[in-house]
Amino acid sequence: MVLTDLTMPEMTGAEFVSHVLLASPTTKVILMTGFMTKQNQEQISRLCVREVLFKPVSLRTLAETIYRVLKS
Repeated sequence: MVLTDLTMPEMTGAEFVSHVLLASPTTKVILMTGFMTKQNQEQISRLCVREVLFKPVSLRTLAETIYRVLKS
């Protein structure tokens, strides 16, 4: 499982997820973001992201999401 942010310094989270899934297509991905644009939504919808969490996120929500994704 990979937990990543949408906004990163060298590449976007969507680009990172694309590289991860190319190398390992069965990897489960959770993406976090504090800001979502229409362009980001379109990129994410094309990827196999299991969950999108909007920041700020509580520890409980994060834990529940990780559990749910790993269980699926």
